[in-house]
Amino acid sequence: MTPADSPAYARILAALGKHGGLTLQEIARAAHVGVTTLSGGGYLQRLRRERIIFISGWRRAASGAFSIPQFSLGDGPDFPRPKVDAKNRAAPGMLRLVAVIEQHGPLDYRQAAALAGLSPHTVKNAGYIEALLQQRHIHVCGWLRSQSGPARALFAAGDGADAPCPIPLTPGEKSRAYRRRRLAASAATNFAAQLRLLVG
Repeated sequence: MTPADSPAYARILAALGKHGGLTLQEIARAAHVGVTTLSGGGYLQRLRRERIIFISGWRRAASGAFSIPQFSLGDGPDFPRPKVDAKNRAAPGMLRLVAVIEQHGPLDYRQAAALAGLSPHTVKNAGYIEALLQQRHIHVCGWLRSQSGPARALFAAGDGADAPCPIPLTPGEKSRAYRRRRLAASAATNFAAQLRLLVG
């Protein structure tokens, strides 16, 4: 039996004739063929072998990977599966980060992770921030200098110009900043002690 002789094949071709770019599940619904029958019975494989249909695109799965083929009528070459990179990456955690940065920003990545209910390690190691920066969903709006480590980026929502990273402090500048902090802490302690003497 050729594809043209089978009622199931005819319904599949009719469904793809109305709408190209259908997934296996969409073809099953439109052609009234079970998903397991469609995939296990080799219907689509045979139609591809006969050059009647081809893979015309890919959709993302819940994981964010392009793993769901879309089929269309025709003798075209199969569309190659796109690789996931920083420019096209998508994940639910990334959407939550953008939402909290929009609502509460500017934030550093640790603050954004906490508000989004994500682990800072996940945000950092999975490359969420780098992907969002490349996609221009967020931008670096400033920097926070830490007492010991490197400056931390602050992020705001939208496609703004990234603030340049400040030049690291020299050892001498770090020493002067440390002495200023100690002097300020000492002055605050002395003031508190004097205030206690006055009040007590």
